[in-house]
Amino acid sequence: MEIISNDFYFKTGVMELSKKIYHPNAPSFILFDRGDGNIILTSPSAISKILKNQYAFLEFISYPFFTISKKDSLNDIRLAMMVFSMNHMDNKTHKPLLTKSERRVLYYLLVHQSNKQIAESLGMKTRSISNHKYNILRKLNLHSTSCLIKIHHHWQRFLALHGGDFYYI
Repeated sequence: MEIISNDFYFKTGVMELSKKIYHPNAPSFILFDRGDGNIILTSPSAISKILKNQYAFLEFISYPFFTISKKDSLNDIRLAMMVFSMNHMDNKTHKPLLTKSERRVLYYLLVHQSNKQIAESLGMKTRSISNHKYNILRKLNLHSTSCLIKIHHHWQRFLALHGGDFYYI
């Protein structure tokens, strides 16, 4: 199991918790702290597949992961880890969540462009950009653009630490 998080206390707690439930023959899995209060449980193969994609962050943010909240009780987190390790929930196929237009708007959001700047760049009206932005956040189950930016920042940090290659600890 690998824990990817900047939260020392969370990492320590999960490591202690995993000692009680994790056994050597269980399939390996990853806990990825998105930075927005949610933790993703996934397999190394899913992360490797995502990293091979040219648009890795777009693939990552729209992948249908098994997600739990850091606010959940330790018992709920423990149960989620047990269920995931037993079932090895690896979503092999999924449809893209975002339309082509939404993906283009997402790109500009991630480079910190305003609605007006995005509209000018894409030749669209600002109202259309606002609608696309709303749909992006709704489809990704996010509350704000800042939450999206925070997740993107954590993803970039992950890539910087792993050099684009995923490996086990």
